Amino acid sequence: MKGMLRVVTVLLLFSSLSAKADEEILRQEQKIEDFESQLKEGQCVLTDSKNTQIAISGGISAGYFYTNNPGKEATKNRKSKFVLTNALINLSISPKDYPFSVNLGLGGTATPSLVDNPVDSGPQFDIEYADLSLTPIQNLTLEIGLLQPNAGYEDTYTFNNKNITVGVVASQQPYNAYGARVTYSLNNFDVYGGYYRDRLDNTEYAIEGYSDVDHSYEFGIGGNIFGFDSTLYYYNINGIRSLVGITLEKEFENIYLAIDADYWKWDDNAKKFQNIKDNSAYGISLYVSPKINVNEKVEMPVRLEYVNQGKSKIYVDSEDADNIYTITVTPTYHLTDDIYIRAEGGYVYAQNGFEDNHGQRKDSKYYVSFEVGYAF
Repeated sequence: MKGMLRVVTVLLLFSSLSAKADEEILRQEQKIEDFESQLKEGQCVLTDSKNTQIAISGGISAGYFYTNNPGKEATKNRKSKFVLTNALINLSISPKDYPFSVNLGLGGTATPSLVDNPVDSGPQFDIEYADLSLTPIQNLTLEIGLLQPNAGYEDTYTFNNKNITVGVVASQQPYNAYGARVTYSLNNFDVYGGYYRDRLDNTEYAIEGYSDVDHSYEFGIGGNIFGFDSTLYYYNINGIRSLVGITLEKEFENIYLAIDADYWKWDDNAKKFQNIKDNSAYGISLYVSPKINVNEKVEMPVRLEYVNQGKSKIYVDSEDADNIYTITVTPTYHLTDDIYIRAEGGYVYAQNGFEDNHGQRKDSKYYVSFEVGYAF
């Protein structure tokens, strides 16, 4: 009888251990499935023993760039170059039981622009952005550190954009700055305000002999309006100039549409110091990206822009360039969800806005580029 009890006890113990082992196997298999799903979505999310989530994402891209009319001061190498356009790693850390998260961007970007010459072959490695985000009460978020601006449509890190180069309108929009921003969410709308003291690029907006950019501020509201993701924003660079703008974007079944409209105004004292005749300029960009039905791997993004800058010289440094017109076409092939190959042709018209190699004024400039990129 005792022998039988020992056998039953051993069998029950083995069964219990086997059940626990099966449960652990199922948990590990689920973790693997979740990890593979996250990889397919282009991000890697890890969880430590304290349930702190660590998400890793980013991108790298490189290509060849050629432009005409680079200007007399440009060297021959500034007319065409191979460029490492982006190399960025984004690290997001979110402790489970605490109302804060950390977002860190390491790397660099060349941010090629339609109106500039090809830039240095490789961006400088740096901390691109770094912020601590606190949620002290429900719906209220405080960000502090080196922040990316909410103003504008196109991304500084161009592997996130549908075009290789940034457009004329986007070329004047704010870059990352050191400061703090508060966001309040209410009924699917986000209202925000931010204040900044220094900029990642200290020369951005600075006027030699007049003023450095010692502080700036922004506020705006974003949400869904009639099915469009929308943001209305205001950005003021104290004592220099201010920006009001709006973005609208929506993805339909076979086409993506977006609009970005900006209005810039010089501060009166900055206008007088530079002896500028007009104090304002406005620009509008239209983005259209039809999907060509080849297993949804091919798309044809097109960007159309119109800028009226009068004699303000805000977008192009020429008093003759009252009106600026651009078109950019970027045929793109997606090898996978994360890897792409794209080419681009861009054209800008701005009366006397550019110079050839001999310093002769020209009305137009074209850009040809090719890029391979990987976003993870």
